[in-house]
Amino acid sequence: MEAEFELQRQYWRSQLFANIAAKIHQSLRVETILQTMVDEVQGMLQCDRVLVYQLHKIDQGMFVVEAVADASYSLIGQSVHDPCFSEHFYAKYAEGRVSSISDVDQAPISDCHRLLLQQFRVQANLVVPIVQPAMHPDREEKYLWGLLIAHHCRASREWQVFETELLQQIAVQAGVALGQSQLLSALQESETRYALAVRGANDGLWDWDLDRNRVYFSPRWKSLLGYHETEVGDRPQEWFDRVHPEDLIRLRAALDAHLQGRSDHFESEHRIRHADGSLRWVLCRGIAVRDGLGKAKRMAGSLADIHERKLVESRLLHDALHDALTGLPNRSLFIDRLGQTIALTRRQPDRHFAVLFLDLDRFKVVNDSLGHLCGDRLLVDLANRLRACVRPQDTVARLGGDEFAVLLTDLDRPDLATRAAERIQMALKAPFDVEGHEFTVTTSIGIAFGSPEYGRPGDVLRDADLAMYRAKELGRNCYAAFDRSFRERVIAQLHLERDLRRALERQEFFLHYQPLVDLTTGDIASLEALVRWHHPDRGLVSPVEFIPMAEETGTIIALGEWILREACQQTMVWLQAMPHLRQPTDSGHRLTISVNLSARQFMQPNLIKSIESILEETGLAPHHLKLEITESVVMADARSAERLLRKLRDQGIQLSIDDFGTGYSSLSYLQRFPIDTIKIDRSFVTRSHEGNWAIVRAIIALAESLGMDTVAEGIETLDQVRQLQSLQCRYGQGYWFSHPVDGNTVSQLLQRTFSLPMSRLPPDVSLT
Repeated sequence: MEAEFELQRQYWRSQLFANIAAKIHQSLRVETILQTMVDEVQGMLQCDRVLVYQLHKIDQGMFVVEAVADASYSLIGQSVHDPCFSEHFYAKYAEGRVSSISDVDQAPISDCHRLLLQQFRVQANLVVPIVQPAMHPDREEKYLWGLLIAHHCRASREWQVFETELLQQIAVQAGVALGQSQLLSALQESETRYALAVRGANDGLWDWDLDRNRVYFSPRWKSLLGYHETEVGDRPQEWFDRVHPEDLIRLRAALDAHLQGRSDHFESEHRIRHADGSLRWVLCRGIAVRDGLGKAKRMAGSLADIHERKLVESRLLHDALHDALTGLPNRSLFIDRLGQTIALTRRQPDRHFAVLFLDLDRFKVVNDSLGHLCGDRLLVDLANRLRACVRPQDTVARLGGDEFAVLLTDLDRPDLATRAAERIQMALKAPFDVEGHEFTVTTSIGIAFGSPEYGRPGDVLRDADLAMYRAKELGRNCYAAFDRSFRERVIAQLHLERDLRRALERQEFFLHYQPLVDLTTGDIASLEALVRWHHPDRGLVSPVEFIPMAEETGTIIALGEWILREACQQTMVWLQAMPHLRQPTDSGHRLTISVNLSARQFMQPNLIKSIESILEETGLAPHHLKLEITESVVMADARSAERLLRKLRDQGIQLSIDDFGTGYSSLSYLQRFPIDTIKIDRSFVTRSHEGNWAIVRAIIALAESLGMDTVAEGIETLDQVRQLQSLQCRYGQGYWFSHPVDGNTVSQLLQRTFSLPMSRLPPDVSLT
């Protein structure tokens, strides 16, 4: 009898598994699997209720009802909370153990759990965990998905061993089925995502069977190239025969590299012929599938149309390497081509090249007079003429502004470069017509010949630039070839500039003073402060060399303040040693110190404040200071200069116009300027002839009519003194009286009177 009953149970069990398996085979939907499971279990166990709980992912005591085999209960989708679960049951179920309760009222369980079961009118309870295996092949972990629960509500019930085993086996099948369903869902989602991605990317697909040497080309692959479905076969040549010959070698090399395992993936940008005959840029990507030995058996990938992108890249690259105004290559492209030429010359020493550096002479006048629009049109016309002056293999580039460069390659003789420079200058002789305005443009050209010494393109361009500046020094509108001495001179200037910036800190400057003598009395009326630089290596550096550099670099601001402070301090020393110099002489003058103001200083907004500070610091009265400004400086902005000069004059400071007669002074402005003294430029005195003396006479008469004194510079002979006295020039300055000397020597000179041909005073000393 027991054996017969066991056979009956085995039959029921096999039927149950068969039914569940059939349902799983018919549908991998989770809802179908779970509902089939609870229905079959209830029918076999003849219990009142069978449920499937799924554990909440975060709250271990919260369950969601996924399936119910009980017509009187509709709990699907509802949540059930067991406050005791986490503490008393989770670890047990996670290990795969079963919970069996025959009589809820008598079972040794917690009160909270008993209360939960009584709410569902449960008398007997059988719980089997559903454990889902790991989905990833490299991982072994399992996790507790949920619970399969059988409830008996009419009375208590002793659960049989076979019933417990049956539920365990079904729970195992459920866990596997759930895993398969999850994998299928993930696969379907992946396929959907891939299909969407392919449609969104608008790419064509290809699949190459390497053993059969046949390729599947998707309809989109064919339509990208303008073909219908039946117009493209399945041979690889359908692809390769359409690739541009220049790109085919690179394409095959990339394919071979990937098929042989030298690259992780295949990628190639190439041109392919469209059905309409045009060439289009495409991006082809792919990856190989290999057998156990690593041999590629299959390769698949995509084809994307990147033609528009390549056109944009080409335009961007062209714009990045060409001048937007003229269309000529810019500095970057010129440097690149020059670098290639240098490299080629190293490999083939018999090949020669040269670089021409062009700078338009006085182009700024065009921009300033007619505006930048006219200037730009002139540059465009000029660029076209330059193109016509060179060969196709040569490069004409615009470096910026009005600077151009020409790279001449494959020169048989050096004189071909000079001939090219002559052709350019000849081409520019014809006037340019821009909006009805005619211009004649000239250019200064520097030539640097290629040499094995050159390693970098910038060095060649630098030397051509230096040669161009030499051409400007020669008078513009000419060309000059680079000579090593140009570079040495520039390097020397750079060193001088560096040393000039340090000279103030190192106290390398000092002052000499040259007297201004009253041509009537022979008294020293004033002293001009002249800066000198004693370089630690070069010795004395001429002011003609370092003053323009100080002006250009801005060092003149600090240097000028130092000169003014030093001169004022020294003047105070003389005045304290010889108090009578503070008082006006019989001729009406008192000792003054003359200090030159540079153009940079004159434009400084804090000039007056700086002068006031120095006078206060040194204690020198303003009427003992005379500032000398060249006429070109004051006339650069006459209105502003007039306001500034009046402010200085209101302080009691005397003012002098230096180098008068060499600039372009307006007599109307000169009359309005609060000037005390006009200094006649030395060029009118040293080159003595009747014409110059006539100019000197006119300047003296002009100064007298304006109530100004005159000082003649550059007096070197007795005849010049006599001539100036006869013209009634008030003061004189020059080597005939004294070279510039140091402060101690000046102290001796201030105690003497110079002997003059027409002096009213007896001679004291004569210096020649």
